Amino acid sequence: MDLGSIADKLDLGEKIWLLGFSGGGSCCWAAARYIPHRIAGIAMWAPMGNYFWKGISEQERKAMLATLSVPRTFMSLPRIIPLPILRLYVRFVIVPRAGHKWVKRCQTKLSPPDREHLQQSAASDLMLRDNLESLTFNKGSGMANDLKLCSSYWGFEVEEVAAVFKGPIHIWQGDDDSLIPLSMQQWIQRRIPNIVNLHVLPGEGHLSWFCFNPKGHRRVLVTLFNDSDSSGD
Repeated sequence: MDLGSIADKLDLGEKIWLLGFSGGGSCCWAAARYIPHRIAGIAMWAPMGNYFWKGISEQERKAMLATLSVPRTFMSLPRIIPLPILRLYVRFVIVPRAGHKWVKRCQTKLSPPDREHLQQSAASDLMLRDNLESLTFNKGSGMANDLKLCSSYWGFEVEEVAAVFKGPIHIWQGDDDSLIPLSMQQWIQRRIPNIVNLHVLPGEGHLSWFCFNPKGHRRVLVTLFNDSDSSGD
């Protein structure tokens, strides 16, 4: 509903296209479910899915989570901790790690393509600015909300999306992503194959293909809009 209101305020027209990266995928899935009449199409880059969709078996969930570089507690504790306490945890435990400490940790803990990507000064500088903004603004309550979101049931199933939204939905996902599992996107495509197009990126991580890659961005636009002119950057 917020997306619809923003589109109206900006006078973007009756229908809009969405691009969701990582955690932004949750907003795209919600928009497709609740305001499908406003959405012309959706592109998602390594998007967050919901580990608690009812169709995901316990075995599948464990397999998905096993591939992640984040501690398992990031998925379990926020689910049971009340949001006010979670916000205090983020404020006093995670926020002090913001900035250069966060970037250096990512340069050693993420998948190899992302670690290599973050050796570029432009990429590490972008992460630094993004991290400082997201963690220091409002004392980290935004991250607390995101942690709650990625560890909680969203209130709808992917099959409900397919029942009201006819697509297209295009998902680009690296097969060496240690933050969002490829198996999540493969599970989604199996559940709603009629509207989801999955583009697997061999040897790419969570950041490496999506940031500072004009040719990749053009590929996304050509895919969405079927532009015959795919030359240039």
